[in-house]
Amino acid sequence: MRQLSVYIAVCQSLEKSGEQKESEKLNAKIKKVGFMEYTISCFRNYAGFNGRARRKELWFFYLFYFICFLVTDLIHETASTIVALVFFLPTIAVNCRRMHDLGKSGWMQLIPIYNIVLYCTDSEPSDNKYGPKVK
Repeated sequence: MRQLSVYIAVCQSLEKSGEQKESEKLNAKIKKVGFMEYTISCFRNYAGFNGRARRKELWFFYLFYFICFLVTDLIHETASTIVALVFFLPTIAVNCRRMHDLGKSGWMQLIPIYNIVLYCTDSEPSDNKYGPKVK
């Protein structure tokens, strides 16, 4: 009887280690999306007003914009103006896609204060008329 319980314990530990290996393989396949990936995706889709953008994508983009603007403003005022012009269209596009993620029209970004509340709101949990969910 004791041997049977030891055998079961060994089998369970092997089973768990096999499950851990499987989960590690799956985690390795899942692409880690971070700060730079979101920022680069905003610039790649700089004039794309269709689709949806996650809340994280919007805020990482704004963080990158803020850092670039501060650094260039310390260097020269003209440089910060150029940065603002470079970021103008991608900012409007990512704001529009964020509104789509909430199920709202892209024009909602023009309403002061309400748009900031919407930027902080969680996404619609399912597909909407602007595309499939992005989470």
